[in-house]
Amino acid sequence: LKQKELIGFPVSWIQVSSSDTRVSPSNIKQTAQTSEPKVSEGSLEETFECQQCGFKNSLKNTECTKCGVVFEKLHAKIRDEKEGVQSSKSVRDLWQKVLDDFENNERHEDFLKECRKLNLLSFASQRYSQLEEAIGSDPIIEQTRSKIQTLAETSFKKEPPKKKRKNRRRRLIRPFYISLFVSAVIITIGFFIPEGRNLIGVGAALAFLTFAARVTRL
Repeated sequence: LKQKELIGFPVSWIQVSSSDTRVSPSNIKQTAQTSEPKVSEGSLEETFECQQCGFKNSLKNTECTKCGVVFEKLHAKIRDEKEGVQSSKSVRDLWQKVLDDFENNERHEDFLKECRKLNLLSFASQRYSQLEEAIGSDPIIEQTRSKIQTLAETSFKKEPPKKKRKNRRRRLIRPFYISLFVSAVIITIGFFIPEGRNLIGVGAALAFLTFAARVTRL
């Protein structure tokens, strides 16, 4: 016999249906897992700040997206500048004057001129970045960092062509004078040796070709 009642109450009242949801540790854990927001890996991409212009770049970048500087060269330059700053008392003194009289624009200009003269613009940018982190955003800091970026980009673009042109001239000087010397020797031999009169024309032709080659390369 199936019991339909238990102490005066129907058995169906105390049976748990398949759709009945009860609070249990497993249910709590499952609910917590489903309620957690999913964060895409792309939104957590790590970035770092360019030490020249302050733009935030991805760790995968080898050069700055904004100013185009190559990070490897910039880091090497910063290391050299740190060594230069340690031996440059003038830069340290001018930076101290900037801190003592921050509202005076002449102090900032003097500091930038000295840093540019000694190729320490990255050091100047780093100092103003640290100052901004300490006191917060300031119009003078933003204006000065903009000047540093302009000066750094100008010097970065102009310096390499000058070196290449200077080295090129040095390479052209030696072959030019050697060829002229050979031409003079050939012409001299043609003058003093009767059988070698034709050498005068050969020497003159060689000298002409030497001058022509120099003019076309310059």
